Amino acid sequence: MVAGSFGWSAGGIVTAIKILTAVIRAFDQAKGAKKQHAMSCGFLRQLIPILRRIKNQINDAKDDQLRSDLVEHCHAIDDAYKGFDEFLEKRYNGLSAGQPNKTKQIVVTVKWSLDEMHDKVQKMKERTMAAMQPYMTLMTQEVYSKLDDLVEESRTTATNIEEGNKRSQEITSRKQRKSKYRMTLLHLQMPCRDCKS
Repeated sequence: MVAGSFGWSAGGIVTAIKILTAVIRAFDQAKGAKKQHAMSCGFLRQLIPILRRIKNQINDAKDDQLRSDLVEHCHAIDDAYKGFDEFLEKRYNGLSAGQPNKTKQIVVTVKWSLDEMHDKVQKMKERTMAAMQPYMTLMTQEVYSKLDDLVEESRTTATNIEEGNKRSQEITSRKQRKSKYRMTLLHLQMPCRDCKS
């Protein structure tokens, strides 16, 4: 990894997001080029929440194997970002995820080379999307696994509820029988109206 790639550290990914946000701002502020660069802006706007979500999934993974698999897949995504980061570092005097204090200068500087930036973003998009396919497959498998667990838990809960309902019905039935028995006993203990004479 180059010094500028974010490497899935908290600070690195935050800086990468700041840089991507600055590039979006530069595209947005360009006069007459918004339509031409809309695809790049759209991709970058989608990439930012994806990066945040991936980082959260890695941090929140309870299973060490899953965490390891996620990090492995993320290195491929990082490699896709690395080319873009290297371009920023060379073209814009050290501006990269490794240089977080320089993110503000990108808006001014990038405006003069939006076509070149657009091409680099499109290359990063192709590489990132290709790198994310195995990651998405892994996450889909994880979702299915969790759904299977939820289905099993639901079945167990439904069985427990069913058994609880049966027990409740049995208890209610016993109480009703006891109540009838008591009523019968009370009735038998009561003096008979006809018998009083």
